[in-house]
Parts: sequence; C-alpha cells; structure tokens
Amino acid sequence: MKRVLVKSSMISIVTAVALSTAGCGSGGSSSQTPTPTPTPTSITTSGTASDGYISGATVCLDMNINNLCDTTEPSTVTDVNGSYSLTVSATDRANALVNAPLLLTGGTDIDTKTKLTGTLRAPFDTNATSVTTQITPLTTLVAIMVKNNIPVATAYKKVAIALNLTEEEVKADPVKLAKDNNNTKVIQVSMSIHRIISTMAKTADINNSDIYNSLADAISTVADSNTSTKSIATIVTTASNESNSKLPEKAKKAAKVASIIETTISDAIANQGSIQDAALVSDEVVSGIQTEVKTAIDNNDTIDDNFITNVENNASNTLSNVNPIKSAVKNIVTTYLSIPSSVPTSEVDADITTIASAFSTSSDVTVEAILDKQDSFSSVNSSLFSDLATAYTKQQIKLYVEKNNQHIADTEINAIEKLGINYKNLKTISLQDFSNKIYASGDAHLMSLALKLSPPASTKDDITKAKSLFNSVRTQINQVDTFTNNESAKINTALNSISVNTTFITIAFNNMNNMIHTAMDTNRTTLSRTVSGGNRKITVTSANTANDVVWNYNIQDTNVTTPWTGSITYTNVDPNNFKPSSFSPLTATFNGTMPMDFYAATIPTGKTNSQSVDATIKITKTGGGASLNVNAVITNNGDSIRIKDANLIATYTTNSSKQEPTIQYVELQNLYTNGTAGNYTLDGKLDVKSYAINKIGASKGFDPKTTRYSFGIVADCTNNFATAGNGYNYGEVLNTSLVTYNGIPVSQYSRNYFSWFDLTSKPTNINQITSYTNLKCANQNDELVLHSFYTNSRTEDDFQNNGHYPSEITFDGKLADKLTSEYLNAKIDAKWTNIVDANLSDKNYQANLNVALTGELSMSNSKPLNISVNYENNSTSKRVAVIYVDNNISVHADSIFSNDNTKPLIVNLSSTSGIKAKIIRKVDGSIDYTNSTLTNTAGKTVGTFEDRKGVPVVKFSDGNFVSLP
Repeated sequence: MKRVLVKSSMISIVTAVALSTAGCGSGGSSSQTPTPTPTPTSITTSGTASDGYISGATVCLDMNINNLCDTTEPSTVTDVNGSYSLTVSATDRANALVNAPLLLTGGTDIDTKTKLTGTLRAPFDTNATSVTTQITPLTTLVAIMVKNNIPVATAYKKVAIALNLTEEEVKADPVKLAKDNNNTKVIQVSMSIHRIISTMAKTADINNSDIYNSLADAISTVADSNTSTKSIATIVTTASNESNSKLPEKAKKAAKVASIIETTISDAIANQGSIQDAALVSDEVVSGIQTEVKTAIDNNDTIDDNFITNVENNASNTLSNVNPIKSAVKNIVTTYLSIPSSVPTSEVDADITTIASAFSTSSDVTVEAILDKQDSFSSVNSSLFSDLATAYTKQQIKLYVEKNNQHIADTEINAIEKLGINYKNLKTISLQDFSNKIYASGDAHLMSLALKLSPPASTKDDITKAKSLFNSVRTQINQVDTFTNNESAKINTALNSISVNTTFITIAFNNMNNMIHTAMDTNRTTLSRTVSGGNRKITVTSANTANDVVWNYNIQDTNVTTPWTGSITYTNVDPNNFKPSSFSPLTATFNGTMPMDFYAATIPTGKTNSQSVDATIKITKTGGGASLNVNAVITNNGDSIRIKDANLIATYTTNSSKQEPTIQYVELQNLYTNGTAGNYTLDGKLDVKSYAINKIGASKGFDPKTTRYSFGIVADCTNNFATAGNGYNYGEVLNTSLVTYNGIPVSQYSRNYFSWFDLTSKPTNINQITSYTNLKCANQNDELVLHSFYTNSRTEDDFQNNGHYPSEITFDGKLADKLTSEYLNAKIDAKWTNIVDANLSDKNYQANLNVALTGELSMSNSKPLNISVNYENNSTSKRVAVIYVDNNISVHADSIFSNDNTKPLIVNLSSTSGIKAKIIRKVDGSIDYTNSTLTNTAGKTVGTFEDRKGVPVVKFSDGNFVSLP
C-alpha cells in the first residue's frame, strides 16, 4: 500500500513542467531580454559610384571579403545620381576582416542605361570617422592591391603611376572631373579599365572580379618599370606575360585587344559632344569587339596580327556609324526586356529606330520618356511598352525598398507589382502608404516586409500587444522554471509523506489488529510475530481495564536499541463480551511510537527511524469487508501531519469456520490534511475517485506474511569453472535472456553465478524453470555447463494491495513554503490510463497521465499568477495546455511534442488581446523560422522569427526583439 500515492507526486512536477514547456524548451535558462548593446562609435563614408554614374546599386562593407553584399553586412543603395552614404558601426568594423573593402554590385549606368556587369570596389579607411570615397574601376585596382596586404597609400601611388595619373585623379570622381573641369583623361582611363576587364571576363566565362584580382602584381610591375607607355592595356598585357599569371588562357588572348578598346574610348570621347554619347557609342563598339574575340577564341581561331587588324578596322567603322540616341533606346529595351528568339532581329531594330526618331538627344532617352510617348508609336507592338512598364516598375520597387534599408526577393517584387503599384505612383507614395498597401495583401512575406519598412497604423497596437504577450510569457515561464527547479522536489516529499503516512497507519493497525484477534480467539494474553527476515519482533500484550479492551504493543529490532511501543484501545466495549471479529462497528485508538520502515519503506539519510502516532480509527464491518474512518496526527523528523476524516474501504474474505476476515485490499477514498511536511505546510482535501487493478501487483497478492522461494544455478562456459580461496573464480559471462517460472518473469543476475527470487512455490529441479534453455554462452561454440542447483526460502512483508492502485486522484488545497512566501493553491485532477499493464517498480516507467490543474501560483517578489494546466501524456507524445491571467489578459500556451523527439515541438500561443503565435522547434533543436508565425486577430503578420547571432528571437518592426530561450 505504500505505493498507492507515490505516483501522485508527478502532479507537482507537471504543474511546473507544463508552463516551462510552453516556453519553447528553455530548460530553465534565463529568458531575460538581452541587454541592448550601447550605440558604438561609427564610421560614415560617402561618395559616388561611377563608370559613369551608377544608380540603384548596392554599396556595402564586404566584411568577409566574399565579393557579395550579405544581408548581415552594413549596406546602402546609390541614388539616381550615383551618390551613396554608408554608416558602419564600430562593432561591424571590429568584426570585419583585415582589408575588407567597400563593394558595389548591381545598379544601372545612368548614361548608357545598361546594368553594371561585375562588381567594383574601393579601399575602406577604418581609421577615419568620416571619409569621402569614390567607387570606380580605378579604386577597384587599388582595393585589389590592398587585399594583397599592400598599404593603402602605396596602392594609390602605384595605381596612379601605372596608369599615368596623379594620386588625386585616382581618388577623384571621374565624371565630375570631366563635366566641371573638362578633364576627360580620368574618365577615359576609368571607362577603359572596366570595359577591357569585362571583355576578358566575358571571353573566359568568369567574373570580372577574378580578372581584377589577377592584376595586383602586374600593377606593381608596370608602376616600377621604365616603360614610356603606362595604361590599363599595358597592365593586362604584363599580367598575361607573367610567369606566375593567374589569368585563364582565354583571358590572356582577349587582352590582346585591350589597346583597341582604349583607342575606341579615346576616339569616342574626342568625337562625341558629351560623355554620355561617348559612353553609348563606345559601349556598342566594345560589345562588337567582345563578340568577335569570344567567337574566335571559342572556335580556336588564331589571334594574330591580321585578326587584331580586322577587329580594329571593324571597331573604327562601327564607331563612325553609331547613333547614340538609337543606342540609348536599344540599351533600355535589351536591358529591361527579354526579346523572344521568335521575333525577327529586323523587326526589333525597326521598333528601336522608330522610338529613337522621337528624341533629339540621348540624354532625353529614359524608360519613362519612352513610355510617355508610346501613343506616338502606332507601328510598334504595344506589348513592348506594357512589358517595359512592368519590368521598369519591378526595378523601381526594388530600389524603393532597398533605399529604405531592407532586402527584397524577386518573388516579393513580383507580388507587389501585381498589387497595382507602378513606377508612377512610387514617386509620390509615402513609406507608410506603401507599407499599408502591401500589408493589406494578406501575403505573409509582404506583410513581414511591411512590418520591417513601416508598421501599418492598424498594426501598431497589435505590435504593442505582441510585445506584451512575449514579455508576459517570458516572465511567467521564468517564475515556473524557478518553481520547477527549487520547489517540485519539496512538494513531491510533502505529498508522498501524506500518502505513506495514511497508508502506514491503516496497514500497521490492520496487522496488529489481526494479531490481537488471533490472540483473543485462541485465549492468549500475548502473541509475538517475527518479520523483516527475523530481525524484527512484534509483540501484543493484553492490558485490559475495567471499561476498555487495551492491548499494548512492543516492536523490538536487533538493529535498534530502543523499541517502539504504544497501545491499541477499543473504546466503549465490555471487556468480558468483546469479540473483535464481530460485524458491529468498532472504534479504536492507536497511540505510541512506530518505525517508519515497518514495511520496508526507505528511510532518507539523516532521518530518525521513528514516528509518533495519535489516531482514532472507526471500523464498520460487513460480510465482505469494512469501511474505515481515520483521524490522526503523525509526527516525525520535524513533520507533523494531521489527517482528518480519512475514509478507506477494505475488502475481506471470511474464514467460514472461525468467521475471521482476511483482508484482500484497501482503497483510500478521501481525506483532509493539514500540517507540516518537509519544507511545506499543507491544507487541503485528497480524493481518490477511482481504482484500477494492476496485473503485476495482483499477481503478487496482498498477504504480508507470504513465503518467498529462491533458487540458484552455478554454471559456466566450456567447463572453465574453478573454485578460488574466497569463493568462485568466474568464467566467461553468459549471454542471458529472460527467465520465467510458471510463466511469471523472475529477477536475475547476469553472471556465471545466478540467483532468482520472488517465487511463490518451491521448485524442485531446474526443469521447472521454463526458459532456462534460452541461456547461452557469449561464444556460441562454448558449452554451457551446470554445476549445481539449490533452493532457499524467506518470509517477507510485501504488501501489494492485490494490485489495487488509484487511477484518478484529486487534490484541492494549498501548499506553502515555510521559508518563503511562495505557495501553490490549486485543484489538481490526475488520471492514469495505463495502470493495468504498468510495471510500477520499473524506474523507467512512463505513466500515461492526464492532469488538469487550476489555481494560483505565487512566487517571491512577484504577484500571484492564476493558472490552468492540462497535461496529456501517452506512449508517443505529450501535450501541455496552459492558461494564465496576467494584467487581465488571458494567455493560452499549447505545446505538442513526441516522447522520443522524432517530431517537431509545436508551441501555440494566443491571448484574449488577439495575438497568436506558432513556434516550431525542429527535431535538431533549432527554430523553424520559415513556418513559425506571429499574427493578430485578423490573421495578419505582426512580427517575424529569426536568428540573431545564434539566438532565436521574435523581431518586431520597430527593431526591438525578445529572445526565445
């Protein structure tokens, strides 16, 4: 009976674990919001990006030098004039690799209307607090030298010398020099660099950054040489001829046309009226050169002087015939549109010529200007204009978002374009209106983007509520984590003390009552019984008074000096006519001291094995059993438990001749308790609503005087058993399997010397051990040799209550820590669904358990928390649903996870404020950021989940966040 309520201690654990589970498996870790990092000293760099000017390009600090602008790196976007301003925090600066450059990628050349191919770079001055840095092909050459650990000042000097420029010209804005000072030399060099390198990259089918990276040594060589001709053509030729050159063979061959490209650009600048026209015509010529060279090299043609002469002549002829206005239109059409191969080239050229005829200068040609004039072009297919408008709108959407410091995916751009936002209204729409419009789409990705840009006014209140929800969950989970870590074991001790003590009184009284009955039935005034393997002797002795039947008891243990003593008094009975086995109601008082381990209960280290009992027990017998009512005070080791009105049912079988009852099982129905147990004071009612019969427990019976038999085998493998001075010299360990006796499993020790116990009848030979033949030697070739077989017996007190165990228990009351102000005042209902087949003695046993708890939890230095918990556990999964009230807002946390961690943990949070969250923790323990959601009442996104330097967080649109662990 001592096990009846032990499992109920799980209730207190569930109370705490339920809430902590809702906190995404924080495991008791702190869930305080990370302390904001103080605003560090930052560096701001600004300037222009030019090849001419490049608009809509991304500029970043390439912290890891991977030639990409990663989302975690500080970045900005160039405006319509190619200008940028980038602020880099001291933290990012400190985390950047040595010589990390400024990197420019993407964007459109505002002169030629074409997208920038490849990337450009510039060295980043980490020592200045504010600096102007132009990003050009010239500074890209400087940056690649700095990457090779050449000092910045030295790199600028060598690049200047190698290109026959001054250091100031290398650092300057080439376009501005040309327009303001009529210095076209720098823009000519800059344009030549990028077009020569792009030609080499296209021919070799590699990135232009790979070509740039291969020129560092050649720049130094040219700068240090005495050659009179110093230019980019000289540099790439030198790089091609280096013995350790990293240039691909195709790129080396393409470098042979570098001088032609230089001359083409020089002539274009000299002959055209503007830098823009020069860029347009030279780009068309260079495009033709690239095609000729790549085709020849791919076909393995010889790149000799004749080939170079032909390329030069073709370039000269093309240069004189290019119309810059038509080139501008062509570049726009081919940049924004993919013309199907089914459309004849002549038809496309005709459309371009028609459109170009409407413009007087190339500077007048823009996408918007073409679209504005579309009504004038009746001969041009109307789909060209609609497709151009769509493509241009998508580009402007990308620029709009990136200018507001957010990244955007192509799928999001496409979705926004379908909402009716176009390039025209993007010019006037406010950021708030833009965010409102994409948020209203209901698309989760667009809603998340809207929150990052500018939270729609309608969601600001929801964001505040979402913050409140997560702050509340984190605060309350912290409370419960603390409660779990510090208090659950103490509550286990307290509840277990109630169950053990109530059961103890009933069993102890019942067995001594039976001894008294036996003594009286046999007309004896004293009776003794030996238990616990012969170490303990219980004696009852008659001490009747004139009005009461009194029996004293004495419990003497060979291991204890002072015996336990007391008395059982049957009140209000006639000693001369008293029949203890009668069916009339009987009241007895039970006073004295008792051992705490009367039926082999474990005594905690440091505790005294003694308790005082002051009990009144009323027994009402029937033919098939009895009802017992117990009121008692039990005191031990500083605990004092008062049990009030405890009601139990005992079922008997009755000896027909003597009419003496033999108890079969006892069921506790309910009790009230108050007092002190462990660190807790208790005050409440315990109800056992139902019982179930456990098969294993039932097979062991009830009788505390059962005789148990054991048998043993001495065996080994390959007859290598031997006797040593102090016992057996074991041979090879056997590979054992389950052994049964009459179909019932028995315990075993897996060595060569075996002993099995807990048998209810005496075996006479080994053939009665039904699975003995399954014993095998570890080495299958060895022979199992049996040396001897023996049996023993013992009488033990093993009260199993005939397998009757509670299957539903409720507790309604208060448990308060004596040392603090913390308490749990709750109603708990626990149901076990697998009692029948459970092996309760197995330490790995997992109960299929449903627990409902409603009440108030109060922790130190915090206000009381009203909570409701529902816990369900079965063989495959657990579900914990928690409801608590915080500041009049009800929060519901529902968690589902597999017992073997083979499925994701799903936590659903909701509150009466309308905020809902779904947090998914994957099997590997990481958060599923893609599918985790945070929404408002209307199902709209109000926040996102992401990784912040290895910590999972919920991020709100104002930049604030809360960590989940």
